[in-house]
Amino acid sequence: SLLWAGERYYNAYNSDRYLLKGYTDHTLSINKTWSTPIGSLTANAEALNLLNKNYQIVRNYPMPGRSYRITVTLNF
Repeated sequence: SLLWAGERYYNAYNSDRYLLKGYTDHTLSINKTWSTPIGSLTANAEALNLLNKNYQIVRNYPMPGRSYRITVTLNF
């Protein structure tokens, strides 16, 4: 998936002092589901902020760089 946000202002003040740059965030995810005797097993793997770009949604609070997440779910 791709998330894109353009330039924006914070604190509702339309001044260059309050302008934050735009950013993009790329996420790649894969999942697989298996049937088991006790139910269905789903595994999900994600790579968040794939390009490891630094960006700010809130001024002076940078978002983390690349991270990974693995989830396993059993439905019975």
